[in-house]
Amino acid sequence: MTRKSPRYNINVELECCRRDHPCTSPALPAQMAQRPHRAGLSAMTLATAVLLAILGFVAGDMQYHNYLEKFPSGLLPLEKEHDVSIHYNATSLQHSGDWVEVSVQGVARPHRDDILALYAPADAHLHGAAPVKYEYVRADARYLKHGHATLSLRLINLRVDMRFVLVRGGDGGTPKLVGEGPVLPNANPNELTGIHLMPGHRPVDMLVQWTTRDVGEPFVRFGTAPDDLRFAIPATTETYSRREMCGAPASGAGWLDPGALHTAVMAGLTPDTRYYYVVGDAQGAPHERTSAPRSFLSHPGVGPHLSVSVLGVADQGVGEPDGALAAMEYQPALAVAARMLADARAGHAGFGAEGGGDADGRAPRRQPYRMVLHNGDISYARGYGALWDTFLFQQRAVLEAMPAATSIANHERDWPGQAFYRTSDDSGGECGVPYYKRFPMPRPNLAPDQAFYSFDFGPAHFAVMSSEHDYTAGSPQHLWLAGDLAAVDRERTPWLILMGHRPLYIDANDFYWPTGKQTTAIQLQTALEYLLREHAVDLVLAGHHHSYQRTCAVHKGRCMKHSHGHHRSHHGTVHVCFGHGGADLTPNGFDETPTWIDYENMEVHGHIRLHMNGTHLHMQALESAGGTVFDELWLTQPQKKHKHRAGAEGLQAAEQAARTSGRADARVAAA
Repeated sequence: MTRKSPRYNINVELECCRRDHPCTSPALPAQMAQRPHRAGLSAMTLATAVLLAILGFVAGDMQYHNYLEKFPSGLLPLEKEHDVSIHYNATSLQHSGDWVEVSVQGVARPHRDDILALYAPADAHLHGAAPVKYEYVRADARYLKHGHATLSLRLINLRVDMRFVLVRGGDGGTPKLVGEGPVLPNANPNELTGIHLMPGHRPVDMLVQWTTRDVGEPFVRFGTAPDDLRFAIPATTETYSRREMCGAPASGAGWLDPGALHTAVMAGLTPDTRYYYVVGDAQGAPHERTSAPRSFLSHPGVGPHLSVSVLGVADQGVGEPDGALAAMEYQPALAVAARMLADARAGHAGFGAEGGGDADGRAPRRQPYRMVLHNGDISYARGYGALWDTFLFQQRAVLEAMPAATSIANHERDWPGQAFYRTSDDSGGECGVPYYKRFPMPRPNLAPDQAFYSFDFGPAHFAVMSSEHDYTAGSPQHLWLAGDLAAVDRERTPWLILMGHRPLYIDANDFYWPTGKQTTAIQLQTALEYLLREHAVDLVLAGHHHSYQRTCAVHKGRCMKHSHGHHRSHHGTVHVCFGHGGADLTPNGFDETPTWIDYENMEVHGHIRLHMNGTHLHMQALESAGGTVFDELWLTQPQKKHKHRAGAEGLQAAEQAARTSGRADARVAAA
């Protein structure tokens, strides 16, 4: 639902939601008890929400977070039916993303819950492993009537042979194997897959990572022209083992060998320059030795004279084009990925005259997007390793062309006794290991479980924190963050942005202890909000709650004066939750919308765009289905004696665009 919210004040200190008090019966203000329900959504009282949350917490995690969790783990009893046969229209898997037709025939008594499950390696079903994907055979309408079906499924190269089997009773019953297909050999186990870019420790560096089965002699070649890749750099190789996982399913039914993860540093790059690159293996077969050329724009440099555009997404997960995940909650992630790719290819029109438009009215030069901000809950693998490979394939076209700056989240890190929220098992036993290995961010040191870092990008400084590690006063992370914010030169980087997974401000009514979204929001406010004011943080980007929400420039639960024209002297920070990246949406707001919410939408999936120059910051929120902008935010810096490019002209152009488009929700104001 798209709406600007009504106003009232909920600046309430809730003692029951602090770490040293069990959250049993929060005393909530009367004005939070009733709220007109959102269109298309069932009304839920706060008491009901709290009760359901407590029951869910007490009973354990009964919610499925990815579709593989629905499949019962353990050995499948063999009860093969004599006439059942399974055939493929391919003799081997050649490339990641190939489609294979699978035919099932001779089923005498077809059941609605019959499942076609894909196992990797090919004998994994004999050892208690979960499948890497599955689909109900009834997806072919002929199956229940005639006992035969043909399903077309997309396969990801997991570096091993595979096999399809027919399973009965896998949807909540007692599963048994009633049919088994032949082995589907992997013809290309050292295919160069999972290619993605990441920021380096220095602005002049860019990291690239890819995956193969074997270690080989990995390298990257790069240069400023596709036919002149004059620089060759060897890559380092890492992996991780089942023993490094904290528990099941990551160490059990969900385990899949991740292969060899190769990472190379393209160092000493000239700022704001297009580079071309290939990755490869000097020991590989001729068809495996190098990838096709790809390209990226190097770091733009740092300073208020620059203008940059980036994309942002959170709480995404994996969608499947063959419909294998259609019954689960992450199918919208596929459309979000496609919309982000469209943005990456089209670029941004720029800030008015800054976009390069000519005096004779010709169209301005479009400004490219240069980075993806991913605020955590990336693949939702939760211990099922194949989903990391599937996610990187889903995002490949974007992540091969621009670096991803990521923040760790509960579904990457949390495990009982292993994280700040010590009772949560949200990582499915991964406890951060696959995340750290696959996304080695430019952390200030190489401690095994240290997730915070920062970087400068154009006119902005980004500080990236972990909401899954101790952030309270005196903790290593808190000390780092205070020092990092204090060291920012606002003349050099006027914009100061904090990234983390869990939000400080959120319209959500779950107060259960210790990980309710409102519970953790209050904990984060207590620990960090004074730092935001002391250092005049302009914007906090978060996810976790599966919705889009934007606050006013807020401090201690109150909107600051002139917050829509926010600048440092007003001591307020705008908080944006963009957890609408693909996971099932969470319409559990308060019955009355908090006064500090300027805009929220709990009914669409999508991503955000962020455009910045030395004086103006423009954020747009998009919905993926139609690509429309449903919310906009403008922030401005104080006027200075000199003008950066695209200052007043860009703002005037934006105001005109907002008026002509008729979007009443655009937020445009001058400082």
